[in-house]
Amino acid sequence: TARWAGTDGSPACVVRCRRTDLGTQREDPRGERSMARTADGSVVLQWQRDAGDGARTTFNPPLLLAPARLREGEPASGTASVRTMRAGGPEHDDGSALRELRIASLDRIRTPLGEFDAFRIDAVLTMKVPFASMRREASTWILPGRGPVAVRSEERILVMGVVPRNSSELRVLLPGGRAP
Repeated sequence: TARWAGTDGSPACVVRCRRTDLGTQREDPRGERSMARTADGSVVLQWQRDAGDGARTTFNPPLLLAPARLREGEPASGTASVRTMRAGGPEHDDGSALRELRIASLDRIRTPLGEFDAFRIDAVLTMKVPFASMRREASTWILPGRGPVAVRSEERILVMGVVPRNSSELRVLLPGGRAP
């Protein structure tokens, strides 16, 4: 369990991870994700559930979140078929997903943990189903030996050409990094 806070003064949110037979499930205010580690050590996304509307999206094959090794100048990407099941019903939409990521830079940042140099990883996730699309751009600052310490993201969802959700946030890991 880790505590994160939005830089806009929003209250701290708690991110919980728990191990399952199939990998790790991560819960936060936006929803839940099921992730696994592949034989080569990469991390993949099996499915995710949106907290807002309860829709569950399954990725086949599981979508690459983080390769075992990511080198500067060598971007990584993964593709998958997706099936989104609406909450409370058998209706579903099938489509595709693409996730691309790269080491963008080594940045000097200041967070509640202090000031230090951290690697910035930029990632873009795009998903398309017949009548909707989603694009999520995220930058994650990684402190060697500690892991992610800050995340900036922007997400835009289009349904039949209308924007039902457009969001952005900047989260930072709080001191101690662990909730009581």
